[in-house]
Amino acid sequence: MPRPLAGTLIAAGLVAASGALFAAPMLFAAGYVVAFAVLALHPVLTGSAQPKAIRLLVRAGLLGSTVAALLQAWTLATSLAALRSGVFTFDSDPQRLRAEALGAVAAASAQLLACTAFAASLVLLPPPRPRAALTGLAILVPFTVIGAASAAEAWSSLADPLPPSSLPPESTSNLPANVAVTTSVTMAVDPIGAALIGLVLFGTYLLVDGLRRT
Repeated sequence: MPRPLAGTLIAAGLVAASGALFAAPMLFAAGYVVAFAVLALHPVLTGSAQPKAIRLLVRAGLLGSTVAALLQAWTLATSLAALRSGVFTFDSDPQRLRAEALGAVAAASAQLLACTAFAASLVLLPPPRPRAALTGLAILVPFTVIGAASAAEAWSSLADPLPPSSLPPESTSNLPANVAVTTSVTMAVDPIGAALIGLVLFGTYLLVDGLRRT
């Protein structure tokens, strides 16, 4: 990969990981989109060294992964907007919870399709298949499985009734049922999320760059 593209990819990856670390959805989405746009400009995808079908499948995988990241950023932004509004009702908000669950399911589905496209592109390669590309796919598969499991858990949790209040009963016994409470929310850093995003970017780079070694 040319140095300017490699430098842009590293910088965008750091931005995306920082967005995941500090729960900044816009930063995360911007870095992710730029990083995958750079990968789409990799010489192995813009040239003719690989068959057109393989290049199309890899591009489809990049697009699917980008869509998944944008959906994740939207879900995170929705959650943060609800938290930072400072107002929580004692009754749960089923519409918001359903929207977040749908966003998680859609993101997991997009990532699953992306991983499937990546795997199909490697299947079409004649043996021996490049070890770097196989390593990249091996990194992406667990991430995809974890995302699918998390989405399934989020969807199944919609059927579980939530407690009417997180405050002690004596503090709410004299309040109306639809009363709201103003709270202060401090978001913690998420090093695990940042590490996962870094692994996804690294795995995708290995997969794409590994195709040039066939």
